[in-house]
Amino acid sequence: MKKLLFTFFLLAGMVTFGFAQQGNGQQMSPEDRAKRQTEQLTTRLKLNDEQQAKVLAIQLDRVKKSMELRQNSSGDREAMRAEMQKLTQDSDAKMNALLTDEQKKAYEEFKAEQRERMQNRQGSGQ
Repeated sequence: MKKLLFTFFLLAGMVTFGFAQQGNGQQMSPEDRAKRQTEQLTTRLKLNDEQQAKVLAIQLDRVKKSMELRQNSSGDREAMRAEMQKLTQDSDAKMNALLTDEQKKAYEEFKAEQRERMQNRQGSGQ
């Protein structure tokens, strides 16, 4: 379970970092990141309008809090990792509360694919 949570934390962090840069290296705003993530999830999970609005709120909250954690980090990586894991768990619980069983399965597949992409990037030295 801890390994899964750590992997998901890593996934959420990498997704956030991945969305942090746009095109020529300009930083995306938290709102833009949340919108982009929501668009991906909407396509992948076939979210309805109500779910879309709730997912956007969840993503925006997570992005803002993760940015705040990084900015206020005292350099203690373990403490920051623990806080990010908690944030990820909270966001994941909120997501699972609004998804159907079919969407939950697709969401788990999406997260697994994201983890695999990150591992491939890390393995290639990027």
